[in-house]
Amino acid sequence: MPLEPDVKTVPVQLFSTLSVAGQKYCIDIMRVRENRRWSPTTTLPHSPPFMMGTMNLRGEVIPIVDLACMFGLPPIVPTDRHVVVIVEHGNRIIGLAVEAVRRILSVEADQIREAPGARKECTMSCVCGLVTTDDGMIRIIDVEDVVKAMDEVL
Repeated sequence: MPLEPDVKTVPVQLFSTLSVAGQKYCIDIMRVRENRRWSPTTTLPHSPPFMMGTMNLRGEVIPIVDLACMFGLPPIVPTDRHVVVIVEHGNRIIGLAVEAVRRILSVEADQIREAPGARKECTMSCVCGLVTTDDGMIRIIDVEDVVKAMDEVL
């Protein structure tokens, strides 16, 4: 009985796609802890504009970030249709306020492209790559960079 030829597997990464200010973004699904419907936050005085406030998540107080505002886009006006994506980096848990969570995207490693023009000295450094799909370009958000940007101002 002949042996089957070696099948080369290409590493695949899964992303959760998001809508932020009408634009397409995605996050490594391994960073996503859960998705929650929008609920009011407790605002904090003298916080940066992208900091919407805090939310109680099963006894843990977590900061909620308006990704649109962080990326220099018009801030969201939350409604019941908005979503908070709870993400983890290390021992930090934060919430990202977005318009919607769309779908799971399976991407081969060689499909990820560098994000030209993303400067490390601004909040756009949170975009670490691009994926081209039939629906257009999707920006990849680096959760670690979002957490670092928050730590710099809080």
